Amino acid sequence: MSKTSEKSSIWKTALWYWKRFEEWAIDLRNKYKGNIFFRTEFNVIALQIVFAIVLSVFVAYSFNHFYKDILQTVLDGLIAGIKQGGNFNVKDTVDAVQVVKAHNFFGFFAITLLITLLFSYIIAKVTLTPTRGAFSSQKRFVSDIAHELRTPLSIIKTNSEVLLLDSSVDNQTKKIFKNNIEELDRASAIINNLLTVSNIIHPEQIQFGLVNMGEVVTSTVKKLDELVKKKEIQLVVKRISPSTVWGNTVALEQVVLNLVKNAVNYNRVGGIVTVKVEPDYHGHIVLSVEDNGVGISQKDLLHIFEPFYRAEQSRNRQSGSSGLGLTIVSELVNLHAGRISIRSHLKHGTVVTVFLPYRKSAADGDPKDQALDSEVFINFSKKKSKL
Repeated sequence: MSKTSEKSSIWKTALWYWKRFEEWAIDLRNKYKGNIFFRTEFNVIALQIVFAIVLSVFVAYSFNHFYKDILQTVLDGLIAGIKQGGNFNVKDTVDAVQVVKAHNFFGFFAITLLITLLFSYIIAKVTLTPTRGAFSSQKRFVSDIAHELRTPLSIIKTNSEVLLLDSSVDNQTKKIFKNNIEELDRASAIINNLLTVSNIIHPEQIQFGLVNMGEVVTSTVKKLDELVKKKEIQLVVKRISPSTVWGNTVALEQVVLNLVKNAVNYNRVGGIVTVKVEPDYHGHIVLSVEDNGVGISQKDLLHIFEPFYRAEQSRNRQSGSSGLGLTIVSELVNLHAGRISIRSHLKHGTVVTVFLPYRKSAADGDPKDQALDSEVFINFSKKKSKL
């Protein structure tokens, strides 16, 4: 084979590999742009490689500087000994080396920690970006669907109610339409809860102000008069002043409504529900809703705030529960910088206690700016509750 043909063959091989590499690079670029999860994985791996390189360079530099300082300290000790007539003080030199080691170690540790924290933050931010986007899209999708469903459901319910007014319709048909209306009410309640959850995601849109929790409780329980009478429940309301908090009236009404409604729905016929609003004299207004109903089992308490989760005793269509009530309560309480506690014993009732920061005036500061976490306390005691 001539040198010309050999060079031509090598050139063709190189060109073939270049084209394959170019195709691979284009595919990788398209995949990077089109697949958000692949892009996240690629970014995380790239950041980890950069982190490893930066850390390796820093370690190499630090060790070089470290040994240079030690060597310089030893040389300084030798020079000092020579100047003093050959009297080399080993102890002083070793002590000086130890000081240099300690100084360099703490500096190395501090900078390594800062580099690690910086890259950890960047990696976490990059990793969670698609999750945040997917979560936001999901919430927006749920909100849009809920809004779209409200109109047809309202039309169906209105037409059904109009049909019930027709005297020519037989009783069996009326019974069917009454059942349909009840199911439509359930569907509407679920949609309203979904919209509430969606709105909680945007707390900046919620207006806060001074709210009297005693008045909120009084006005809210009146809305449940019909349900309370139907279940033959004895509803007791106790109010002790002061009871002013910084919050949103509509949101706090939702909290009270969901808690009292749960207490009534999951109570026995003729049971007692006690709603109390009082200060704890430790900076909080305490809202407690106590019932002597079916209670919540230990395994259910662990999941009670999960969306659409319903305990075994409540998994019946009669209760009208959507499984979102306590999820909404938890999110709204957290939004108000509060805490929520649930204590329950199966077949002996439940006590739900909400702690909201007390607010005397608008000058006391906004609880939304306080770094308080939502807390849940669950009592698994086998002792009977005094309900």
